[in-house]
Amino acid sequence: MDADQPIYALQARGLNGDVEPLDRIEDMAAHYISEILRSNPDGEYCLAGYSLGGIIAWEMAKQLKAMGKQVLMLSLFDAVAKNEWASNGTSGGINKKLKKIGYNLSLLMKDPAKTFEYKTHVLKMQFEHKKGKLKTAFRNNQTNEIEEGYIPYGSKVYEKSLEAYDKYTLQPLDIQVDLFKAKEQMFYLNDPVNYGWDKFALGGVVTHDIEGNHLTLFDEPHGRQVAEVMKQRMERMVGMEAVS
Repeated sequence: MDADQPIYALQARGLNGDVEPLDRIEDMAAHYISEILRSNPDGEYCLAGYSLGGIIAWEMAKQLKAMGKQVLMLSLFDAVAKNEWASNGTSGGINKKLKKIGYNLSLLMKDPAKTFEYKTHVLKMQFEHKKGKLKTAFRNNQTNEIEEGYIPYGSKVYEKSLEAYDKYTLQPLDIQVDLFKAKEQMFYLNDPVNYGWDKFALGGVVTHDIEGNHLTLFDEPHGRQVAEVMKQRMERMVGMEAVS
């Protein structure tokens, strides 16, 4: 992004181990909004969320709009609408499982090495989370270098996040969504076009296909593509707001 474009990252409550993590998406969104309003009480706001963070960003947009705040842009990075994962009844669940198996087999046949690498990495991440090892990358404030390490309290935050996701009910919202989709789709979806968001985003879904997969979406050079698209979209949205 441009040097004069500030970007604020929001940290999940409880990662420092000083307070209990939240277990409701609504509470997570309210917590993040309180942090945002402390820095910028008047707006307007451009929100973005990756994976589960996309669901939280959606709820943040909902709460901000209910406050009368202006949300110019809502970007979802490879985030899937919750109902996209849901199954309708027993037969629906079985059919979806069969489709997922078929999709995974087709991935293996198409590119076995890449598929095996991705699935193995996901399983490793899930195992580490359950064992209390949430791995992340962070910038060392002293050396300014990107380092990797484990967050001591990350496992509890992870578990509460899954609990919050299970309890959350996604509702339609009068907003347009910018959906950034990884071109290498490594998991089955009923709706690979809109990821289910067209049923909820009443203002429509604008899709952007980004190189990479769910885990490499922000790696070089894919992250530069994300940033460039966001820059163009933000300039357009701000311009439209100025005209109106």
